[in-house]
Amino acid sequence: MLPKLIHFVFGMAEQVGAGDFGLHHYLCLKSARMLHPGHKLVLWYGHAPTGNRYWDAALRLCEPMQIVPPSEIYGNPLNVHAHKADVVRLQV
Repeated sequence: MLPKLIHFVFGMAEQVGAGDFGLHHYLCLKSARMLHPGHKLVLWYGHAPTGNRYWDAALRLCEPMQIVPPSEIYGNPLNVHAHKADVVRLQV
């Protein structure tokens, strides 16, 4: 039996002020909550935006887990934020 978990990854890059967590990010979490009410939502993030109403609302829908974004994998540097998120997804 698979666990009832849905993982999300965000914030592998520094967030300046309100950052770039937008309505579409929030709606992704909100729809997952509505469509899968029995599942636990986990939001893995490296850097959180501040003063962002969508981020604040999203945190009420899930369990936030702050991590240190990976800087390398198998000795190879990770310079692209999307690649860092990919590594986190694989690790989770």
